[in-house]
Amino acid sequence: MMQPMVVNFNRRGVHLSSKALQILCNESFLAHPYKQCRESAARLLSLILEVSADSDAESGLAGAMQQQISGLFRNLIAELPSLPIPETESLEKDSSECWLESLLLLLLHTMYSNDAAISLRALLPDLLPCALGMISVRDKELSIQAVSCAAGLAHLPAHASTVAAMLTALRSVFADTAWRVRRNALLTLQDFVFTNLFMMSAEQREDALALACEALTDEVVEVREQAGTTASGIFRCLDKSTILSTYQDRFGEPCRKKRKKITKKSTVTVHGAVLGLVALLQTRPYDLPEWAPAVLGLLASRSGDPEPVASTVRKAFMEFWRTHQDAWQDIKQHLAEDEIDLLESYRGHLSYFS
Repeated sequence: MMQPMVVNFNRRGVHLSSKALQILCNESFLAHPYKQCRESAARLLSLILEVSADSDAESGLAGAMQQQISGLFRNLIAELPSLPIPETESLEKDSSECWLESLLLLLLHTMYSNDAAISLRALLPDLLPCALGMISVRDKELSIQAVSCAAGLAHLPAHASTVAAMLTALRSVFADTAWRVRRNALLTLQDFVFTNLFMMSAEQREDALALACEALTDEVVEVREQAGTTASGIFRCLDKSTILSTYQDRFGEPCRKKRKKITKKSTVTVHGAVLGLVALLQTRPYDLPEWAPAVLGLLASRSGDPEPVASTVRKAFMEFWRTHQDAWQDIKQHLAEDEIDLLESYRGHLSYFS
């Protein structure tokens, strides 16, 4: 009943929205055992936040409503560490799951409105780790909602003053024990950089790149592969030859070393370095800069390594020939004879089954 009234009155119904907010906060509808009630309460709260953000008149009351809702968000966030995360999926949700789901529903509804979403900018450093941390819960519905929340929060324009806090918050998430959380944190980092690229300083962009490159040595291959994709995207946003040269040396060193003994740790290190070199190549997908033949030579030297290194090298060369085949006759005019022989030796016979 309250939702259509809040929508119809909009700015003229600030007092009505204020009363509805008091009822919601006092009656604890966000912890109601029925999902329909929790979802309706979350939707109503997002509408109230939109009204308060869009209200010019009676700004004192609207500002108080915004502070009250922000306080509700902060209270929910503060309660999360003490809530027992559900380890099994059940038909009936306990109070902790209700609070978790209500926070996610509230965020999802709030992000549908530009005016309401802007009011979340100051809370982004607190909200984003919470959403990412809930991806690891066993309840599939909660996990899916958490993924959607994290993606939506990453696309919100952050204030310049909160960018550093966001990067710090994301760094803390990379220490999570659940690999799915770390992998989604990389996706979130990529979306956040692309959305707020022009709000970030050069140092902050380099910090974001450093976060992605640190994940290249993660123990889980899925996280490493996503780190390579994320790093490639951020590399393109930097456009600094000195940075590319620095990382080329950093990734090239493990590939040049001859391993006396193949261990899991050394394989992870080499695989991360190979993914880093591939990320560098992907910054120039349709031409061949002067440093690329050396990088391709390092990749070729690791084609005989154990999996997943060998398959990563195969895919890199397959992608290289896919994007450079049409312009190969022009490209080879700028290469030395030994470089041409090296590249053409990997042409054609590298396939998924080789």
